[in-house]
Amino acid sequence: MDARMVRRIDDAAATLERIRAAHSWETSYLQHFAALAFTVGPRPYDKEAVRALMARIRGTFGFFSTYRSAAFLLATLLLALSEDPDRALDRLAALAPILREERVRSYSYEPLLAAVLVRSGGMHELAAKVERTKEVYEELRRDHPFLTGSDDYPLAALLAVAEGPLAPKLADVSSLYFLLHLKGLSKGNGLQLLSLILAPGGETPVRKAERVADLQARLRDLGIRVWPQHYGALGLLALLPDPDGTAAARAAGTVEALRLRKHYRMLDKGLLLLFAGILLADDATAGEAPLAAGVVLEALIQAQTAALVAATAAATSAASAASAGA
Repeated sequence: MDARMVRRIDDAAATLERIRAAHSWETSYLQHFAALAFTVGPRPYDKEAVRALMARIRGTFGFFSTYRSAAFLLATLLLALSEDPDRALDRLAALAPILREERVRSYSYEPLLAAVLVRSGGMHELAAKVERTKEVYEELRRDHPFLTGSDDYPLAALLAVAEGPLAPKLADVSSLYFLLHLKGLSKGNGLQLLSLILAPGGETPVRKAERVADLQARLRDLGIRVWPQHYGALGLLALLPDPDGTAAARAAGTVEALRLRKHYRMLDKGLLLLFAGILLADDATAGEAPLAAGVVLEALIQAQTAALVAATAAATSAASAASAGA
């Protein structure tokens, strides 16, 4: 493991300590994701800035709003991953009524759904993004009616925010779900998430399925068994450049390095693999803030699939952009 990655891990651990002290009432998982978001994002953690933005969020939305109850998570995402947090919050406030009018309601998952939809583009694009999200969601409902519910709108956003026409990507989702199952992966929400993460990349579904199966086998040989609730971590890693075939070894090494740090050693290896994927993707994209934002949001939706946090969103720009640039 190179010195830069060691510094990144040390930075994440130190930031986590500060967040735990300042926001002790938040769940452990949100604290961990916040620490990683500030580690890979464009600005470091600032307690007063987080509290100030949380106060503005609470003043923007109603008392019973899910956005208000998710103030810490939203403040973290906007500060850590947005170039202009105040403008991003204005866009978020403008999007909320559009979601209501279009009957796109994801209840406790809605704040992160909104957060990913406002990450890029102007105000005039919000309605179009909502329509694309609805289109993807309806297709998921048709293909997997027993798997897909209103809490899966953030899954739909995974493709809705990707550039280009939706039809080929939706076709790839179906193909990937089938091919990955043939490779031995279990059907369910985790496999649907993995298929959605992989769909925007440039390779064929057959090649993507082969890459995932190879990565899973290599990780298993290194002592990391990836269960369905963490299949998304495989997708994140599979989309990153790996010219020398060392992705699994680097991921396993990062997992072990994290386990040496306080507050990480008791976490499940699958979750640590997700954290490792965030750090490795950041390293592969040279710390480019927009790409880092996509990786962290993608990781949050994976955490939702594992029922670890009561909110979700997704974006695949980081991993797919890194793959395209390889």
